[in-house]
Amino acid sequence: MNSDIVKDTEILLCNLTHDYHVISNNKMPLSVGVIAAFIKEKEPDLNVKLFKQISYLEGYLSGFSESKSEKLIIAFSNFVWNQSLNIEIARIIKMKFPKSLIVFGGPNFPMDEKAKEEFLNTNNEIDFYIPHEGEYAFFELIKLYLSCNFDISKTKYLKPKQCAFIENGNFVETESEARVKIIETPSPYTSGLMDTFFGKFVPLTQFTRGCPFRCAYCTEGGDYWKNVFRKDVKYVEDELEYIASRCDQNDELHLADSNFGMYAKDEMFADEIASTRLKHNWPNTIIVATGKNSQERVLRVSETLDGMIPLSVSVQSTDATVLKNVKRKNIKLDDIFSVGLSTKEKGTDSYADIILALPGDTYVAHIKTLEDVLKAGVDSLTPFQFMMLKGTNLETSSSREEYGMKTAFRVVPRCFGIYNFFGESFSSAEIEEICIENNTISFDEYLNARKLHLIINIFYNDKTYKEVFLLLSEFNISYYDFLIYITENLTKDLKNFLGEFIEETKNELFSSYSELDNFAKNIDNIKRYVNGEIGANLLFKYKLKAVSEHDSDLIKVLFDTLKLFLKERIVNISEIKLDNFFLELKELMSYQYSDILDTQKRKSKNFSFDFFKLGKNPLLDIIEENRSVNLSIRHDEKVSSLIDYNKKIHGMSLSGQTLILNSIGVSRCFREIYYGSDNVL
Repeated sequence: MNSDIVKDTEILLCNLTHDYHVISNNKMPLSVGVIAAFIKEKEPDLNVKLFKQISYLEGYLSGFSESKSEKLIIAFSNFVWNQSLNIEIARIIKMKFPKSLIVFGGPNFPMDEKAKEEFLNTNNEIDFYIPHEGEYAFFELIKLYLSCNFDISKTKYLKPKQCAFIENGNFVETESEARVKIIETPSPYTSGLMDTFFGKFVPLTQFTRGCPFRCAYCTEGGDYWKNVFRKDVKYVEDELEYIASRCDQNDELHLADSNFGMYAKDEMFADEIASTRLKHNWPNTIIVATGKNSQERVLRVSETLDGMIPLSVSVQSTDATVLKNVKRKNIKLDDIFSVGLSTKEKGTDSYADIILALPGDTYVAHIKTLEDVLKAGVDSLTPFQFMMLKGTNLETSSSREEYGMKTAFRVVPRCFGIYNFFGESFSSAEIEEICIENNTISFDEYLNARKLHLIINIFYNDKTYKEVFLLLSEFNISYYDFLIYITENLTKDLKNFLGEFIEETKNELFSSYSELDNFAKNIDNIKRYVNGEIGANLLFKYKLKAVSEHDSDLIKVLFDTLKLFLKERIVNISEIKLDNFFLELKELMSYQYSDILDTQKRKSKNFSFDFFKLGKNPLLDIIEENRSVNLSIRHDEKVSSLIDYNKKIHGMSLSGQTLILNSIGVSRCFREIYYGSDNVL
């Protein structure tokens, strides 16, 4: 490249997040960081900057001369959680700097050619869209653009690889570059490019890129991603050391790997993380999707990391027809379900993902999936909506027609705001499309399934009320049967509460993108989203409301059901003793599970039963022992520090509490039980 041209060129790489009331995506900008590091290694004199927030982007652009706008290259990393914001900012930049080059990239791009063309024509401020990986394609595009003396038309005429664009009114898409071998790309951390984000955003990195599975609902389910590339151990060691010496000890580590722990090299990566933690007391929490196969290795990795990662069990469905339709035939369900038992033995948390209304799903099949997962003993069951993600096989028009999919649109939680950029005010909300009905499941059945999702989320997930489920296990009582009975025998207030949840579930859905887009552009409606009146994660919102506003009703129906199920199984204990045991257990649990983010709330009390022995000793022995035990109920000191740290960052609004609990993990926020001497149980 011509050195004079290179020095005058400004490349701004944006991984923007909504930040109107909270920072919705608090991860460091890895997607653009890796591209920046690659460019700087290839052409050190290029001026490359990274941005997460529009205020910093505006501040930087304010000093740029409009007369040199052709030397301004701005690229946006495009996801479902920031596309609307990206488009608004790109539109304003193109108006202010009309000769600037605007490039979009990332997964939120349709697979159908017609839909791609429509997207680019609708958003004509975008000059090029780069799908899939960006390191090679973006750098080659920049080289070509500079060689064409900043002429966008000439650059399009020369057909840069791995680009989609509109040329003379026609849609053009060129062949892909080779896959990126990430071992050959420098680290954006050790390159110093991420330094400015420490202290405000949490570290996100990636050890392995690619996925061998062909899941048709996933953006990595296409053939492009089938080959897996990974870094070497020294690369990971250096990067972790760099991050650990700069980040806050309370920061979690996020990994963008799709199947962490599934590969032999992951065991070495886990050793490096463990060594880093030993040296720096960081990380204490790792957020990552663990492997779908090779569960023995995944469990070894989890053991090496001493419970820092909850094990994710990607079930989605246990129905053979559904699994065939979504191309998950090569994932072993027996392997997946072995996780439940193994994690209980090792004291590691686990959670299972399922998806409602996949192609071929029926109400009966979905409920059977819930039953299968509960039987497997996984700690939490996460029911997802079937999102119609751009760039996936199931989002195409042919798949929609084949399976009779009916969809609706809703706002992505926390991804909205009212902004001002270069004097122009605008509201922005990110919109996702979900399937609510297909040719095998009706909308009413969809809503009935959502009811059961909420019951499971309130009573079972995150080890809430774990003492009750320890008793169920002891007497071989089906968790599923227990929860179904609760669903059918709620108090009047809880029935009304469940009805409110269903009404809000229906009301958050819009029949078309344009209808919701117009609604969300109204500033008054954006304020309703901000205050949590609408647009929250409903399962989370209603769990928080349940435990804070209906805790007495929850405990009542829980223990009424427990006593009913145990009645015929406990015959050698007097009713008075059993009632006393339940009375004290209810009191203990009310201390453990109420106001869980209040770190000052603690209780010390004499109990007549040693509740620590639940799940270890037979219930009859615990009741018959009937000895006075002084117990203290409070947060673990490390967890208490994490909660207070996150409260300062996120606040205690509904959105803030959701972010805190997602970051730390709900089960970790419950109070621990200690003996009177404060020795942990």
